[in-house]
Parts: sequence; structure tokens; C-alpha cells
Amino acid sequence: MRSCSFFALSLTAFLPLSSGAPSSPATKDVASAFVRDLVEETRNLKDVVKPASCQQKPSRIVDLGYAKYEGYNDAATGLDIWKGIRFAAPPTGALRWQPPQPPASTNETILATEFSETCPQVLLAGTGFPYMPGGDEDCLFLNVWAPEGAKGLPVMVWIHGGGYGFGDGRQDMSE
Repeated sequence: MRSCSFFALSLTAFLPLSSGAPSSPATKDVASAFVRDLVEETRNLKDVVKPASCQQKPSRIVDLGYAKYEGYNDAATGLDIWKGIRFAAPPTGALRWQPPQPPASTNETILATEFSETCPQVLLAGTGFPYMPGGDEDCLFLNVWAPEGAKGLPVMVWIHGGGYGFGDGRQDMSE
């Protein structure tokens, strides 16, 4: 078993107790309160405790000249990962529909562990893809996956299709 969530273990521990409990209103109230509290505690743990497959090794910092980005190593895959690296200035206001401009420089180290916003999209009729509302015009970011500790390797760039209708950098194209 690669990972086991706290919630699954807690729920497994709870099921045998609940199946033998008398079904009086008081027992149901206690059981309901227990499950409600368990769900709340599990939600609170998501940022504190991660399954073993999600454990991250010490950070990986890359200096791009205009900013430093702190990624992480995924122990389960053996990959160094950086998500949400800005590659151009936000294409908003006067920069809307203009060629990309260099991003602003910063001396701060930016945490690169979460995907950035997707670009605004219009759902194409009959595509079979679910509607995903939202998006942000400030969406000129990229994600990088590299073998652990790799340096000087060639880079493959993949830009998803979708014609402003669907697709984004979160899609897993590994299969």
C-alpha cells in the first residue's frame, strides 16, 4: 500500500463500532457528532499531514535571473517539481493582446508548489469536457518536472491545445 489517509484509517476504525451499536436516537446523535467531528478534523489535517506518496523532500531553489523559485522533490516519483513559474508579465490592461513582456524582477524567493490559475476559457459545445468556470487573464505561468538533481538536460516544451475552450497546465499527459 503506497499511501493511506488518516480519514480512511479513522473511518475503518469507526465502522466496526457503529455496526454493533444499538440504534437509539441518542446513539445516532453521538455517531453523527463523531462523523461530523471526524470530517472536520480531517479537513484541518490536509495542510499538516500528507500521505506518504505526497511527502516532499527539502526544497529545490532555481534562480531565473528575475526571480528565484522554490520547488520540491516528490519522493514517490523521484522528480523535482516547480509549479506556477511566471514567464511573462501579466497580460492585463495595456498589455492585453500584446506580445508577452518580461516579468518584473524580485529578490524574493517564490514558492512554486501549486499550479497557477488557468486562462479564461469558453466551453465548446459538444466536447464532452466538463464546464470549469473561472480563470484569470494573469495566466502566463509554466510548470517544470525534472529527474531528481538533474542539470544541463534538454528541455521539451509542450503547450496544450484547446483553442481557448479547454486545456491547461494541470492536465496529466503522462499516459
